[in-house]
Amino acid sequence: MKKVRLLKLIDILIKHTDINHPISLKEIFSYLNEENIKCERKALYDDIKILKNAGYAICSIKEKDTKYYLKSTNLNKLECKIILDSLSSMNFFPKENIDEITEKLLKNLSIYQRKELLNNIIPYNPTNVNHDFLKNLELLQYAIDHDLYVSFKYFD
Repeated sequence: MKKVRLLKLIDILIKHTDINHPISLKEIFSYLNEENIKCERKALYDDIKILKNAGYAICSIKEKDTKYYLKSTNLNKLECKIILDSLSSMNFFPKENIDEITEKLLKNLSIYQRKELLNNIIPYNPTNVNHDFLKNLELLQYAIDHDLYVSFKYFD
């Protein structure tokens, strides 16, 4: 059960915290209770210590109640925005691929950052969608990796 609790704790910190939205132990207990996970206060302190020792940048803010947030993730909000804006401006890139990549990128952000980011995305405006784009890109990358020659046939 402790392993599940650790996984849920890091998931809570990823989804519900950032530097502007730290949460208290009481809030963490509430999220854990939603998942039917019960624990004592000391166990939660120990779990936070374990996660810190494992390399997670969990910060604490000493207020009336100590609050916690996860300092860093793989990508920050600005980096995700740059990637998403770049994808949206590629008018040949299929919408379903953009949506799939967007979902993956949003997993790096808290729910608050996701909301801010989604409110400010450049709208997708397809003009000449190429559904084979990723397949072709994968073939090109394979050729580059294996020092193969590539030829193209251009058409209107």
